[in-house]
Amino acid sequence: MTERAARGPRLSLSARLTLWYAVSAFALVLAATGVLYRGLSAGLAREDTVLLGQNVGALRRELAGAEGLDDLREAMRAQAALPGGPWLWMRLVGPGGEVLARTRGMDRLLPPRLFPAPVGLDELPPGAVSVRSPSGRWFRVASARLRLARAPRSAALQIAVSMDSDVSTLTKFRRRLWAILGAALLACAAVGYAIARGGVAPVRAMAATAARIGSQSLNERLPRRGLPAELDHLAASLNAMLEGLEDAFGRLERFSADIAHELRTPLQNLRVETEVALSRDRSAAEVRELLGSCLEEYQRLGTLIDRLLFLARVERPGAQLRREEFDLARELGVLAEFYGAAAAEAG
Repeated sequence: MTERAARGPRLSLSARLTLWYAVSAFALVLAATGVLYRGLSAGLAREDTVLLGQNVGALRRELAGAEGLDDLREAMRAQAALPGGPWLWMRLVGPGGEVLARTRGMDRLLPPRLFPAPVGLDELPPGAVSVRSPSGRWFRVASARLRLARAPRSAALQIAVSMDSDVSTLTKFRRRLWAILGAALLACAAVGYAIARGGVAPVRAMAATAARIGSQSLNERLPRRGLPAELDHLAASLNAMLEGLEDAFGRLERFSADIAHELRTPLQNLRVETEVALSRDRSAAEVRELLGSCLEEYQRLGTLIDRLLFLARVERPGAQLRREEFDLARELGVLAEFYGAAAAEAG
């Protein structure tokens, strides 16, 4: 198993940027829509609470009159007779728990246990809450104490307003939000992909240029115009590396040419002397002289190879030179003796 296969499939840089952009942008859109939904839900609840408070205030004023309770009962019967049913549900409970008046069917739909404790006589119902009835419908309910003009002198009003319209509005709003979120997700992915493609385009251009550069085109450089600061620094570093490689290849070519030139002369001499020796029979003295000349050429080749190996070790990166003292006069004498014969022959 290869190293790449062991690591598993990897996402490209474009895919990663697209994924991160889409997730982050969609999270922002989701948070914004969540805030809007909560704001709408809270606004509808406030409207129902204000409506309950207004009705509690009106009932307090109405029940303070002698005919208030009879009028309340009449209003309850009128609301119960509406085609769509009552939108406001009320129950008036005396001090002993007896029911003085109620909207028809309220006991089954809204049991007393669903209502909070009633507020004082002079308070509006700040404790309105949303409850779900046994039938599954939602109501905004509140309780308040009222003064009555006749016995009993006080009662607790349990009042509720239907939230059917609120639930319908929120349901439609949620459907629209889901459609918007789906479209936003697709838009975020598309925009993220476009941004990612544009962002990594310089990287792909640099990779294409680097793929074209070989041993025969080391003079080519990565373009730096229009690159971001980070990629510009990377391109500068790669160009510096290419300059170093070009210089190294150039020195290697020159070194190879020098080797060929230096080796050609002694090898040519050996070849000529061997051809001359083989052209006719030679005496033992002539053969001995020829072998001596070949030996000198072999020594020259050995010395040349040692020098070339020394130069190769010196030019190798990280090479450590071992320094030692030597007798310069003696070395010059050895050089003079080595090249003396060749200099004498050349005049």
